[in-house]
Amino acid sequence: MFGSASDAALSVLSCRERYGEEWIKQHFINLRAKGTIDDLPSRDVLRFEEQLDGWLALKRVPVLALKYDDLWENQDVISSFLRFPVSLPPRRARESLKYIDDGVLERVRSTYSPLDERIAALPSVLRTD
Repeated sequence: MFGSASDAALSVLSCRERYGEEWIKQHFINLRAKGTIDDLPSRDVLRFEEQLDGWLALKRVPVLALKYDDLWENQDVISSFLRFPVSLPPRRARESLKYIDDGVLERVRSTYSPLDERIAALPSVLRTD
């Protein structure tokens, strides 16, 4: 699943309020971050662009990548790829913005704008198998 890098960054920033510093530390370890949460608004410390490039380069294994915003409309594609029925729970609205200061929001959108444009240009479904 992939989507807006700025939305993902804002979601992680909101997790500090929702889940605390320990969750953030572990998340940054899991993603092999190259920086701290304080760096996140101004640079791609979670390596979103590297991840995208890696997924797009995979050719030797079956891959299904779906845009987050189109996930619910593509349940049949997921089921076909996995070869068993998939039924997702109802979509919920994102809540991350209520935790984000306007200045941080603008910085994040500016920082991730080029990557967001690249992601927006990709098709909703990327499949190799």
